[in-house]
Amino acid sequence: MTELEASIEFLPPHRKSYEHIFNIGMIFNCFKVYAMKNITIWVLGLSLCSFNAAYAMRCGNRLVKPGDYKDDVLARCGEPDFVETHTKIVGRTLHFSGRTIDLQQYEEIQVDEWVYNLGRLRLRQYLRFENGRLKEVKSLGRGY
Repeated sequence: MTELEASIEFLPPHRKSYEHIFNIGMIFNCFKVYAMKNITIWVLGLSLCSFNAAYAMRCGNRLVKPGDYKDDVLARCGEPDFVETHTKIVGRTLHFSGRTIDLQQYEEIQVDEWVYNLGRLRLRQYLRFENGRLKEVKSLGRGY
């Protein structure tokens, strides 16, 4: 007599008829563990796929990422193919209720937009600098 048969023998009579359910339950639990592992692998895989390399740009063997200074990017990648410079004014108004004074704070931000054309086999890269610091890197279409 196996251990499983011995354990079933001690079950009350009304539980002995559900022997097949216990085995199905074990199979279902194994399936749940397998499914959870599968889901975890899928979620991990999708999150890695959604990590976009456009958050950084490779120049040769060097990496350019947000937070770098404009001079460092210029030294690593050379002159961009397109440069546009403009000024952006950012501000806010602080209103104090019950008072007659409103404070207005404005800041002038120097914005530089660069585009690198890295050739036909690679994507063009758009870089946006604010006050000399790299704020955004994104991929454009194929280069030419």
